[in-house]
Amino acid sequence: MSVGERVSEWPKQWLREGREQGLREGIERERALLARMAASRFGTDTSERLSSVLAEITDPERLAEVGDWLVRCETADGFLARAESARGAGEARRN
Repeated sequence: MSVGERVSEWPKQWLREGREQGLREGIERERALLARMAASRFGTDTSERLSSVLAEITDPERLAEVGDWLVRCETADGFLARAESARGAGEARRN
């Protein structure tokens, strides 16, 4: 690949990297929001337990499902059980 070809690829690479960074930052913000909401609804113990579960979820759709369960589940234990079932499930589904 010539220097000119490499230089012309830089903007595409920067755009790709920017999108990836934005996605990572968005996922981190969503995790933080879910943890805060869980603390408000079920207490800090649930929020702390949830944070370790959320750290393993990288699929934005799975994080959204956890948010749905946060609203729908009646108990902290039921909510955490549902959230734990999301670990790895989204990644297996995408692969």
